[in-house]
Amino acid sequence: MGGHVGVVAANQQPARINSLAAIASPLQPLPGDARWKMRWLLLPMLELGLQGVAAEILTKTLLSPSAGARLHDEVRLAVRRAPALAEAVRSISLGRGDLLPDLPRVSCRALFVAGSDDALWPPELAATQASRLQRGRAESVAGAGHAVPLERPRETAALLRAHWA
Repeated sequence: MGGHVGVVAANQQPARINSLAAIASPLQPLPGDARWKMRWLLLPMLELGLQGVAAEILTKTLLSPSAGARLHDEVRLAVRRAPALAEAVRSISLGRGDLLPDLPRVSCRALFVAGSDDALWPPELAATQASRLQRGRAESVAGAGHAVPLERPRETAALLRAHWA
């Protein structure tokens, strides 16, 4: 369990949560410039049916420059086929609250994983946020953007297996 749900659950039910893993999961509100772009550029594109343009923007945002053409095509296709993407952007990105004040209360082991090329949650930010937890640590996955498990599934799985061992 990870990200916002994991942090909230770890704080509300510490006896039930033994470990936490968050992958590419910013725990602070979206910064102002990114918020503006999502609210006034991306959402209108999605609402006007411009999924192709939105897919190009999101693919460049989610994937590292080293991601292969096939993965780019798969992400573009997924964006075009996601009928509720605008609502997901509203709730997950624009509606994201600030959990930074809650991090010091997380008592379980926690692993934060960020892609080395992630502009949305760079490894330095993941490390800073992990350091606020009692038993937090951060790992960076080389050659991955925000979609770490898609770009580097083996490396992601190895980190999770080691964390849960």
